[in-house]
Amino acid sequence: MPLLNTYGYAHYIHIFLLTQFLAARLNGGGQMFGKWYIQLLDNGKYTLKIGGALATEIDSEVYAVYLEQIRLPEWVITPTPQHGPHVYIIEKGDRSAGWVLPEKEPLTQVAVKPLVAGLSFPPFYLTSERFEIIPIDSE
Repeated sequence: MPLLNTYGYAHYIHIFLLTQFLAARLNGGGQMFGKWYIQLLDNGKYTLKIGGALATEIDSEVYAVYLEQIRLPEWVITPTPQHGPHVYIIEKGDRSAGWVLPEKEPLTQVAVKPLVAGLSFPPFYLTSERFEIIPIDSE
């Protein structure tokens, strides 16, 4: 299933870290991390917003900022169907690093660091590097 429709309109989505999503389901909860807006840029990369704030990297962590920035943060969102439907990795625009949830406690700040890909085809990504993105109807 494509992330965006063929007309290029971005959809609101729910984005979950796959490990958190599974933990919430095992505990009978429905924990989610908010509604994100993902917009496809002309260069094939994406911007990600939550609550009107842009997701950007500050000191190797992901933050949502409301401040005007000199440079628009760009992310590469890559489907990983080998890990299941709606599962993606999210990388910096230059693909030098990606989103990773450190193995600490639930609700830990998302880090930005090099992704670890297993030597297989297709590559295997760690659970802490995989995110589930599910399109929902626009409001």
